[in-house]
Amino acid sequence: LPSTLQIARLLRLLRLLRLLPALRIARHLFTIHGLRYAALLAFLSLIGGGTAFASVEKGVSPWDGVWWAATTMTTVGYGDIYPHTTAGRVIGLALMGVGIGFGSIVLGAVAQRFVGAQVEADVERIEIAEVTFESVEAQLVAELRALSKRLADLETMVKRLRTARG
Repeated sequence: LPSTLQIARLLRLLRLLRLLPALRIARHLFTIHGLRYAALLAFLSLIGGGTAFASVEKGVSPWDGVWWAATTMTTVGYGDIYPHTTAGRVIGLALMGVGIGFGSIVLGAVAQRFVGAQVEADVERIEIAEVTFESVEAQLVAELRALSKRLADLETMVKRLRTARG
């Protein structure tokens, strides 16, 4: 009998089922509709992060803050403007995460477009091959049955000849 501790460990694995909705949402992100939402989030992060950066750093205009946010999100980071405060660094970390995440989503969506067409073509080819295989298999079975019948007929004829001779 399993111990209570082993059963508790198994029940902990059931918590992974909570991730299923997250997987559906992640799959939705790679559609054009999901990509639009990700682009909107990235744009709002660019504007909001840039203006927030300008408000926490001294001597940085809102336009310079947006410039800094764009270079941070794209991981270019020219170094002409950089955070001096802890709040500015926290904003920078958030913008880096959004920028890298958005870039990953865009690359994943593009790759899915290329691979998706190939996968569909492969599925079609497999379906055609299955149909062809099924028809060939049916032909082979029919030929085997015909050969079995001929063999049985030949065996019957051989028995009759032996009986007649013998």
